[in-house]
Amino acid sequence: MELVWRLQREAPPGRVRYHLGNHELAILLPTFVHWPRAYSTTLDTDEQRAFLTRVAEGDVTVAYEGYEYTYSHAGRNKAFEAADVNAQIQAAASELLTEGLTQPTQKRIASNYATICQLGRNGGRGADAGLCWMDFAHLEPSAPPQIVGHSKKLKPVRKGNVVCGNVIRANNATPGGEGVLIEEPGGDGLTAIRRSPDGGVLVTHDI
Repeated sequence: MELVWRLQREAPPGRVRYHLGNHELAILLPTFVHWPRAYSTTLDTDEQRAFLTRVAEGDVTVAYEGYEYTYSHAGRNKAFEAADVNAQIQAAASELLTEGLTQPTQKRIASNYATICQLGRNGGRGADAGLCWMDFAHLEPSAPPQIVGHSKKLKPVRKGNVVCGNVIRANNATPGGEGVLIEEPGGDGLTAIRRSPDGGVLVTHDI
């Protein structure tokens, strides 16, 4: 995480975003979310508080507005405002810092901020899951325009108004496959740039 903090310090304001995802929720809600050997479950108490402070101060957010799309970890079928959910997670982190990571506090946070934290059915990927958890399969084509990650894909996938750009894990340990999405200003389209197996670059316009 130190790399992210350094990039945020060095880049112009707003250029480097750290999204809250399901693994970061393991830092906020360790009683309910836990994976052995994951980076987010190995932090000591001081590191947990340092991360919560970053969230409370707005360095780690749930969503942000692009030119035409709203970006979040997993997305949502109902319309939402990035500023609203970001304010919610700041409030949640502040409460955890004040009250401590007790089980009752975590339970209340998960309930009060369900738009973000709700795990949903199917182990955290159901249609009723929150912005950190819902599987791309449950995002409807008619949902508000969004770009998300969370669900593993070999290449960026569009479904109506929504696009999943999480190509890292599905291509892990294979030649090429890593990529980024570039949103053009003025509604001029969404471009996917991916590394090909031979080391070249694949460019897909208007994905």
